[in-house]
Amino acid sequence: MKSFFRASAAVVAISVFVSTGHAADMDYERALELAVSGKVESWVGGSFITSQSGDADFDDDSYGVGGGGVVIGLPLGPNLSIQSDVSWERNFDSIGGDVEDNLFSHSFQIASHISWRDPNRGLFGIFGGIGSADFDTDSEGTYRFVGGEAQIYLDNFTLYAQGGTIWSVSDDDQLGALESVDDSECCGNGHAFFVRGVGRWFIDPVSRLQFEGSYANGDVDGAGDTGNMDIFEWGARYDRMVGLPVLGDTNLFVAYRGNRFDKGGSDDGAFTEHTVMVGTSVSFGADSMANFDRTGASLDTPNIGRWVISGEQVE
Repeated sequence: MKSFFRASAAVVAISVFVSTGHAADMDYERALELAVSGKVESWVGGSFITSQSGDADFDDDSYGVGGGGVVIGLPLGPNLSIQSDVSWERNFDSIGGDVEDNLFSHSFQIASHISWRDPNRGLFGIFGGIGSADFDTDSEGTYRFVGGEAQIYLDNFTLYAQGGTIWSVSDDDQLGALESVDDSECCGNGHAFFVRGVGRWFIDPVSRLQFEGSYANGDVDGAGDTGNMDIFEWGARYDRMVGLPVLGDTNLFVAYRGNRFDKGGSDDGAFTEHTVMVGTSVSFGADSMANFDRTGASLDTPNIGRWVISGEQVE
């Protein structure tokens, strides 16, 4: 839990900065208010694996993927709000068949956020959720997570930080998973944690550019003294609202995500995975991308399920 407290302390420090930020840097003339809002999105793409070493040796190193999510945000007062989101991702090769070489199969995740927000200055809050993920279509791992988060609003930029802890609730013989505690000692002596940073630039009312990076660290179940896993994730996304025949104004996006999974040790596995995505989203509750970011359901969580099942892939 010490790592979780360190991550949470960093988030709290950002929150204090938010609450004492200089008002002159913000656009108070907008007089924004929290809104009932939501978003639905879907995407398709492809993943390919590089830099394999040790026990991570995939014959089939590329596959098609798809995913999506649903997000709903509700104000509970002038500054307090709650958000719930559901997200999923799937390897298309796993539909109606088996996945070769312990490749990622699918993940499903549910999260909730409670936050205090000033739409002209920033946000701080807590979040938590549950999820499950598969490899080989027949070995499921389930997990839980909890953490803190904060945002700072700087004109047409948003800075977003998260930190938290993860624990697996899989049986030892089901999954070699990233986890924070032994299954027989639930919720004690945990040390799997993650931190995440996101930067969003609202180029104009109809376009947005986002960059992000994450780091996670925890034990790999049943891996002995060399069972510690480092996970690095980085990504970028560009959204733009375009006018399409019949459909009208539609938000389209392209995105890239990279992951590095490394168990450490000269004989242990490591690999890098790259994913490229194209997709679309539909939202309600704001008249521009920037206003949705400041008043609507703009919080999210990383795909922790992909991290959790990576432990088996480097056994």
